Amino acid sequence: MRGKKKKVLIYPAGSEGAINIYNALKYNFHFELFGASMVSNHASFIFDDDHYFEGDLKTTSLHFFDTLNEVIKKFEIDFIICTHDEVVTFLMENRDKVNATICSSPVETVQIACSKKLTSDTFYGKYYMAKIYNSNDNINYPVFLKPYIGAGGKGTKKIDTKEELEYFLKDKKDYLICEFLPGDEYTVDCFTDRLGNLLFCGARTRERVTCGISYRTQRIKDKKIDEIAKDINKTLKFRGAWFFQLKKDINEEYKLMEICVRQAGTMVYYRELGFNFPALTLFDFMEQEVKPIINDYDLILDRCLHNAFKLKYDYQNVYIDFDDTIIVEDKVNPKAMQYLYQCKNLNRNIYLLSKHSTDIYEDLEKYSINKNLFNEIYVIENNSNKIDYINPNKSIFIDNYFIERYEVNQKLGIPVFDVDAIECLIDDSKI
Repeated sequence: MRGKKKKVLIYPAGSEGAINIYNALKYNFHFELFGASMVSNHASFIFDDDHYFEGDLKTTSLHFFDTLNEVIKKFEIDFIICTHDEVVTFLMENRDKVNATICSSPVETVQIACSKKLTSDTFYGKYYMAKIYNSNDNINYPVFLKPYIGAGGKGTKKIDTKEELEYFLKDKKDYLICEFLPGDEYTVDCFTDRLGNLLFCGARTRERVTCGISYRTQRIKDKKIDEIAKDINKTLKFRGAWFFQLKKDINEEYKLMEICVRQAGTMVYYRELGFNFPALTLFDFMEQEVKPIINDYDLILDRCLHNAFKLKYDYQNVYIDFDDTIIVEDKVNPKAMQYLYQCKNLNRNIYLLSKHSTDIYEDLEKYSINKNLFNEIYVIENNSNKIDYINPNKSIFIDNYFIERYEVNQKLGIPVFDVDAIECLIDDSKI
């Protein structure tokens, strides 16, 4: 039986990690998703207006908790999933002021993970901990500087000489001087349940990195990494999703770079292998037993920029061509079908308008397209004009043929779209 959906706030809602959390949960019938942001960002393209807040949610604001709790009250939020290290630290340190459950590891773990200094102190002496120097040590150059607090590689710097180090640290104190690690870098995605059991750890490569996010990754299996994960899990108390990053030193040994108690931006990789970190984290905070499922097949993830659009045009009727529009090179155009089913969900009228030379109904069946997807199907003669079948009231026209698009646009004054422009008609917040 399906119970009442739990209402989940993703905050901040516009980061790569936040969008992956949204995608991981948007089809799950146990949860209803909401987003909140302090600035305008991509979140407004994936959440509709009834599920999104954008406003004074900077943690430095004097009214932060009043605003956050107003959002929680308005949307009746049960759980908050934080997507930024400093935000989760701030919320957990002030969790008594937040009127919803924050899905996070304990505050002590959060504080250690957020600080590179506290992390290095906590794991000092561990065989997998990168060496940390004092400025007056006998240092083997090059070294790597990183701020006590930071993420995504911001503020880090490779230092090649003593003179360069002294110059850089002259007015800066909150930096760690770390051994330089020249080898490959890895992220290890982990999940610990409410009883402290490490249910899953999965290592993956970081083959192409931009702004701290891995744009190409694939799985690796190494028992040495598994042992490091188990030891970290024994040292700190985690709950839900977390991850750590390793890099190989000059001797090809794994060294710990950092630990994070949020969901990584590329945790989507293991979700596609069967382990849904956001969903299982929520189930764990609902006091349910969770079990890992991982499909054992090879998978490579590569990402690029994704286009998202909000069309500011009110329309109810869609007139669309068949040949070279819905069917392209004897194959169904999946982008066109995605759009048509979105129209169906939004109760828009769809009219198939084509100069098809063979039986349109047989060909619809041939391509497994249900004729009932369309409100009307018009097959017209080659010497007829499609414009004569179009009611311009709240309508758009989609066709691959420029001459017909031009005529409809000029005479009826309605928007027209080529096949490549169907993408801008798809609203991610309606999917």
